[in-house]
Amino acid sequence: MTRLRNILIVLAAAFLFGQGPRAFACACGCGVFEVGTGALYPTGPGVKISTEWDYMDQNQNWSGTSSAPAANNDDKEIRTNFFKLEGEFMFNHSWGVALEVPVWDRYFSTAGSGSLVNLTELGLADIRIMGMYTGFSVDMSTGIMFGVKLPTGNDTYFNDPDTEIGTGSTDLLLGFYHFGSILRSSNWTWTTDFRLDIPFFFQHGYLPGAEADASFGVNYKGLYLGDLNVVPLFQLVGSYRLPDESAPADVTGNADGSVNYNEGDPGNSGYARVLAVPGLDLEWNGLRLFGTVAIPVYANVTGNQLVAPFLVRVVVSYSF
Repeated sequence: MTRLRNILIVLAAAFLFGQGPRAFACACGCGVFEVGTGALYPTGPGVKISTEWDYMDQNQNWSGTSSAPAANNDDKEIRTNFFKLEGEFMFNHSWGVALEVPVWDRYFSTAGSGSLVNLTELGLADIRIMGMYTGFSVDMSTGIMFGVKLPTGNDTYFNDPDTEIGTGSTDLLLGFYHFGSILRSSNWTWTTDFRLDIPFFFQHGYLPGAEADASFGVNYKGLYLGDLNVVPLFQLVGSYRLPDESAPADVTGNADGSVNYNEGDPGNSGYARVLAVPGLDLEWNGLRLFGTVAIPVYANVTGNQLVAPFLVRVVVSYSF
């Protein structure tokens, strides 16, 4: 019952954010990169191939709603380049499938027992397999998504569960999106979507907290340079994550550079936050370049956690 209650809290938070996603926390914050791409949703049958690069440098300690002394957190920096290859196939106007294959390049700096340990890892992260239903309208402007996140990423390299490139968990993924014109004949359109990530199978005694990410945005599609459609956009993105449920969560560094588990502090996970996200979408004959910069405007984190001052996202896709 406690787990069900917590999941309902996540759903409620996602609804509030989506109607008005993790630059914060000790863990990666990659859930925020799963929402806010309304311009890239399918509008007809066919295949779309896309590559994505996201960047986040968590280098500031945060507690509650304000910055906190770096000395209060043994973790000093988590800098990550997220790379992703995605294939999407729409069988018809109603059904489709998508596969996301991510590779992460992560630098992790932590101080334990008075010594600073710097670690790096480059490898496969957790693969996502999604189904889509878009048959609610002829223009496919409304869709639901459902699928799983698989534990394909390494979750033991750093010996620190909430900073690994893999969570070690199998997650249920649910989502919804909608886009439409603000006025019938207007070039202004609006988009909203949200994603819910619920871990239901875990290993090594670490269960990541369920997370909800939601976005609401507007864009203008009336700018053309020849065949190039230039679409400026602006979004508000919100995230809510429950605390992790595990014992080990922090690292103690040794003089030889190795690390050991410490009894983790369950009070240093979980957060709520909102980001302002300006961006640009360029489209030319099925080829699209989509880029955004996310700037945090509100954060409330539990305990002491590392935050990033901004996030960068670039997507290149081709539909045929």
